[in-house]
Amino acid sequence: MIRMLHAGDLHLDSPFTSLKYFPENLWTQVYESTFDSFHQIVQLAITQQVDVVILTGDIYDGADRSVKAQARLIRELEQLGNAQIPVVMIHGNHDHLAGEWLNLPFPENVYLLGPEVETIQLSFENGETACFTGFSYAQRAVHERMITQYPVKNAQVDYQIGLLHGNLEGSQSGHSPYAPFTIAELLEKKYDYWALGHIHQRKVLHELPAIVYSGNIQGRNKKEVGEKGCYLVELSPHDCRLVFHPTAPIIWQELSIDCAEISGIKGIYLMLSEALEKLEQEGKNKLLKVILKHVELSDPQELKALKNGELLAAFQDGQQLKQPFIWMYQLEIEEQEALSEFGTAYYQVEWEKMLKELTTEATFEQLAAPLFDHPNHLPFLEALSIEEKNEVIAHSKQLILQQLSKKKRGDLREDL
Repeated sequence: MIRMLHAGDLHLDSPFTSLKYFPENLWTQVYESTFDSFHQIVQLAITQQVDVVILTGDIYDGADRSVKAQARLIRELEQLGNAQIPVVMIHGNHDHLAGEWLNLPFPENVYLLGPEVETIQLSFENGETACFTGFSYAQRAVHERMITQYPVKNAQVDYQIGLLHGNLEGSQSGHSPYAPFTIAELLEKKYDYWALGHIHQRKVLHELPAIVYSGNIQGRNKKEVGEKGCYLVELSPHDCRLVFHPTAPIIWQELSIDCAEISGIKGIYLMLSEALEKLEQEGKNKLLKVILKHVELSDPQELKALKNGELLAAFQDGQQLKQPFIWMYQLEIEEQEALSEFGTAYYQVEWEKMLKELTTEATFEQLAAPLFDHPNHLPFLEALSIEEKNEVIAHSKQLILQQLSKKKRGDLREDL
């Protein structure tokens, strides 16, 4: 039996661009979180006395990795070297080999696989041997089916482990479809374990042989919720035991609260306070998004305080002084789609036509131009990412539905 630690998508030095307005002291913790998580992974590998550590790409967040990030990674790898633990690693699409950087050398215990599919062989103290096969991205986009270049298992070794930073063909992962593969293609190679990277949600695609996405080690935005970390793997000729270990110091979480039975903003405040107290008892740093459902506020001033951020600011106040912290970065009301109130197929067709037009790149740029192209705004506004554009469109849709829900059918016909 050999014991391995499988981690991937470290994204060291991640800028966390989705958190633009954040208390300075908490921002330091957020920025350090990827480094802190990897430190915990290294300590786990040492205390568990694993035979090998496998890192499956996107070690750094960017191709132009900083000297600081490299130096901190190397210090951690040296700790593994001091414990006589080899490291087999690859680079992915974020930290591909075509980037420009001052290249600091890795310690001798690190085996970095190159841009062509290659195999290295390691021997362990118990006398068993294993081959490790994989490749690093030569450039950011790798569309080829690199899996076709992987050899079948070497019959002369006890184990063969595949490292692959790529996308399961046909999956709705939300990630770029680089180095695509199918489960059948992996199984054809007769490997004993597939260590996958690229997808940030941990997932076991197949049990024996184990085909495993370890996920990323620290959530980087609101879509990457829940615990993040690594897998400890105990691999024997006829069995594979996986144990997930959370290592991320900060957890992104989304919380939905049903306000159907609550009257007034005071009731919402009390319910939110109770929910936060329960989260604080968990003793973990959290970045929290709260969605309020079925909100009915008859007082316009109360509704305004909820929508303009006053209530959110009240819950943020003082949180930067607490450790561990729970920072509510977003408080939103879930709007109920009101289109059904207008009934007819005509309105449905027109609504869908308008949405399709709104979501085109040309229409979005045209509507946003007065804001982003204004000379007084240029020094302060950055170009929106695809995720941010989609969020603007989603909010626009909800605002339109809100306005439609306030109109009677007769009023709507007059407007049209």
